[in-house]
Amino acid sequence: MGRIKADLLYMKELNRRLILDTIRQHGEISRAEIAKTTKLNPSTVTRIIADLIEEGFVRETGYADSHGGRKPILVDLVPDAAFIIGINVETNLVIGIVSNLVGDIIYNIHLPLPSHSKEDVLGAIIRAVDWLLDQAAGSDQEIIGIGVAMHGLVDSAKGIALFPPAFGWKDLPLGELLEKRFNMPVRLENNARAMALGEWWFGAGRNSTNFIALKVGYGIGSGIILNGQIFRGVDFTAGEIGHTTVTIDGPLCDCGNYGCLEALASVNALVRNAARALKSGQDSKILELAGAADAVQPQHIFTAAAQNDPLAIRLLQETGRYLGIALASLTNVLNPTKILIGGDLAPALDFILPTLTETVQTRAMEIPAQRLEIRGVELGEYSPAIGAVTLILEDMFKPIS
Repeated sequence: MGRIKADLLYMKELNRRLILDTIRQHGEISRAEIAKTTKLNPSTVTRIIADLIEEGFVRETGYADSHGGRKPILVDLVPDAAFIIGINVETNLVIGIVSNLVGDIIYNIHLPLPSHSKEDVLGAIIRAVDWLLDQAAGSDQEIIGIGVAMHGLVDSAKGIALFPPAFGWKDLPLGELLEKRFNMPVRLENNARAMALGEWWFGAGRNSTNFIALKVGYGIGSGIILNGQIFRGVDFTAGEIGHTTVTIDGPLCDCGNYGCLEALASVNALVRNAARALKSGQDSKILELAGAADAVQPQHIFTAAAQNDPLAIRLLQETGRYLGIALASLTNVLNPTKILIGGDLAPALDFILPTLTETVQTRAMEIPAQRLEIRGVELGEYSPAIGAVTLILEDMFKPIS
């Protein structure tokens, strides 16, 4: 292929993605508005829109209001023009979805992990994808790719799960293995960053260019959107807030440090603190719900708090305070407009958020804190899986790197 022809094809694909992303962000929009927004020649817009309509990705939906002359025809995405599979690998569970182009969940599956071995984790992912493919087989929509959100350190460029700490192994080339198995594009990302992407495209982060999504579970991580870009860092470790020191004399963390946020405010820490309090003789409905101190689960604490149990409420407020200390530092450093909280603590946010917010407002600098919004994620438990879907959608909508 000649250089000029290659450049023309590149420009056409660039313009196509730009137009598709403009329609995605605006919803129903006229060709003239697309040309104005993208600064593309109107004839180029008309030609590409015609191609997209013929391919089934875009449709005409009606007419816009006009102040004289012909009413412009509006176009919009066809939501079910294609499907994408999103997989979220948690520490004990695989959550899989089939989504359309606008983030609607068509099918979903939850599979427990039988063990943390490479073989069982990979096997659970494959079973989830196989099931989702079977469900989607009856539709006319093509599955155009698989996105995977994995806890721990992830090399998203090479598709390698570098180190999922709960699993204890390293360097699984998950992207390559799944591409060979399913013969379609596969993209891999850390699940806290995937949560941020899901909220950015389809949730509480829409229309925001600077925000943090904090995922609190058995570990603690964050996804960071800076100036309209996901921030990964040089070695893909950006956002690992769980291993920042919150108190010097705090408990030992799994990483070997003392006083890490994860050792003080993760779900593991919450359960451990509840068990310790019950063993010391503190009266609580948590014990009644769990049956024994060593049998406490997060839901027992959440349920007890909802029943106005003082110990459960105090434990959740302490969790909020430690999270707030760490987030105050991030607020000073990054100056986000929003902080979104998701993960396993989401059912207890009514008890956690007031203390968390007060701590951030008290400890952060006044200017970055004054217009900061702190709230829960919008997409719930599916937020990372929907974020995994956006990894594939980026290849369709976003400008070529």
